[in-house]
Amino acid sequence: MKLYLIRHGEPDYENDCLTALGRAQAEAVSILQEKGQVTQVICSPLGRARETALPLTSLLQIKAEIKDWLKEIDDVTVWSRRRADLAVWNVEPQTLFCWEKKNAAKEQPFAEKMAERWKGLTEGIDEVLLSRGIRKEQFGWKIIDQAEMKGDIAIFCHLGVGMLLLSYLLDMSPYSIFRSFFLAPASVTSILLEDHGDGTAGFRVLRMGDVSHMVRDDIAVVNSGLQYNRE
Repeated sequence: MKLYLIRHGEPDYENDCLTALGRAQAEAVSILQEKGQVTQVICSPLGRARETALPLTSLLQIKAEIKDWLKEIDDVTVWSRRRADLAVWNVEPQTLFCWEKKNAAKEQPFAEKMAERWKGLTEGIDEVLLSRGIRKEQFGWKIIDQAEMKGDIAIFCHLGVGMLLLSYLLDMSPYSIFRSFFLAPASVTSILLEDHGDGTAGFRVLRMGDVSHMVRDDIAVVNSGLQYNRE
């Protein structure tokens, strides 16, 4: 079984929708239909994510399951010299590294909101995966019903919440993910549930932030969400 983690296309944040380019990017994402394995789509309730999911769900003739816990974590911010409400995943890498090593993130002003979002996100994905026969263990995952694992899941969400979700699936610190990776609009991250053959399993990233579906169709790839040297 695979999970496909898809960030929404180029956004018009003010109107919570996609730009014209974003809509073209969303059409390119529907290449997932060609793989013939996606049987479930879950989606953030925000307009830009729902618009991105629409071409794929239309082709598959299934409805997206709207999950409030996939909303962006745009209320988890810090003051910085660059802007007063800098998203935590855009904090300078050295700072994120120090927070992680010194276990200092819990002392930051955003800690309570982050803990609340983490709880909602992890409980939400646990529920989805449990319905597919997979249960979270202290480390890694347990396959409890092989028959329920048929078909792949496409998850349409956002930059911050997508990276937070990756950290949970991979049993990694979110601050390592925040300081090391970026997911471009309409990129697809392919995550395999690797069955170890003894009832245990683990998620492994096969492709991170893949944009080849847009390159193939000569659709511009943009770096919306980066705060520094965008080009």
